[in-house]
Amino acid sequence: MSMNLRPYQQNLINKSRLEFKRKRQRILLVAPTGSGKTVTAAEFARLILAKGGTVYFVVHRGELLRQAEQTFERWGIQGVKCFMVQGLANRIAQHAEPTVLIFDEAHHATAKTYHKIIEYYKNSYILGLTATPCRMSGKPLGDLFQALVQDITAAELIKHGFLSDYDYYCPKLETDYSGLKTQAGDLKAADCFNVMNRPKIYGNIIEQYTKHCTGRRTIIYATTIEHSRLVVEQFQAAGFAAVHLDGNTPEAERLQIDVDFKAGKYEILSNVGLLGEGYDVPDCDCVLLLRRTLSLSLFIQMSTRCLRPQDGKRAIILDFTGSVFIHGLPTIDRDWNLSAEIKTTNINAEPDIKARQCGKCLRTYAGLSAVCPYCGTVQPKTRREIEQDEKAELERITAVQKKDYKAQLKEAGKSLEGLIQYGKLKGYEAGWAYKRFLILKKYKK
Repeated sequence: MSMNLRPYQQNLINKSRLEFKRKRQRILLVAPTGSGKTVTAAEFARLILAKGGTVYFVVHRGELLRQAEQTFERWGIQGVKCFMVQGLANRIAQHAEPTVLIFDEAHHATAKTYHKIIEYYKNSYILGLTATPCRMSGKPLGDLFQALVQDITAAELIKHGFLSDYDYYCPKLETDYSGLKTQAGDLKAADCFNVMNRPKIYGNIIEQYTKHCTGRRTIIYATTIEHSRLVVEQFQAAGFAAVHLDGNTPEAERLQIDVDFKAGKYEILSNVGLLGEGYDVPDCDCVLLLRRTLSLSLFIQMSTRCLRPQDGKRAIILDFTGSVFIHGLPTIDRDWNLSAEIKTTNINAEPDIKARQCGKCLRTYAGLSAVCPYCGTVQPKTRREIEQDEKAELERITAVQKKDYKAQLKEAGKSLEGLIQYGKLKGYEAGWAYKRFLILKKYKK
């Protein structure tokens, strides 16, 4: 079957091939969530196979393996061998070296299992696929990949209808994340659970969900397995068809839950650490963030899961953690590269210029504007802006004082008596005025 690629997908293939021709062996292909990276990789694989090469497609989760196999089958591409990374690493000697290794969700490729594969297949070319080219900790991937190729942003995908537009809400809860400890660059899940696990919090979550999202296919990202189960119990008690899923759920049960959710049997699917990278549910049009994260990679993977396009769809993201005030909106343009670490500078999530929430319509938007782009309401200044204004005023006062100091000194320097009086006023030591007078006299000559 002929693949009718979108222009940006073809551009990504062309750029990747060009980098390989430049003798760069490990290339990172970056495109937003929902842009069709697997389809792009399928066409790339077809080109390699057509020239007699071999291709291995490597993933880190079973759901991604099934989706990749279905994509290759749908496009009639035969010959690509799909592997779970652990399985390939354990039986690596049984498989001949491929021409190209394609790593899905390649920001995980710094793990030991991936390194084992890379070191064993020393001559293979590597094409990594990711929407978030950084480690979960924010560290760059330049020690593994030699070049980064990209062609389109999430905002452009939304503009052209390849992703759904969305409304971002950040309902305020009585939560306090101050003083929480970090582990591996992110907040500890157990601590976040302690913050979120209160009856009033659950009540507010259900109230906001009922207000904004009833009837939508919804994915919830919880802090821990216990938290996810409790959230589901609360939604079920409120009359919603909700179900929990985590890594300990038996394989057969996980598959059935996935089928039932996509078929509409469940309105709400709550999970921990599963339904992020690569999980494809076009009908999903709502995400609830109940897990606060300092990881930009994790934030984007979670929050954009509802943006797969459908006719007439406008998604909703309900962020109950304020993560948007740490990272900005998930679809803003970012300067991805292989060398710079992404640092979290606003870990307390004080609303600042990264994202602003309208006090009237409650929607969150990006940018500097004090005017809400949705309802036109003028917003009061954020705490950060007030601090910036105060700093600017202090700098202005300091500048005026310096200017006044120079003017006063110039006037006093017209005579020795004037300098003596000025020196007394400033508390300078005896003899300062005479020394200053001699200097000025010498300078005038």
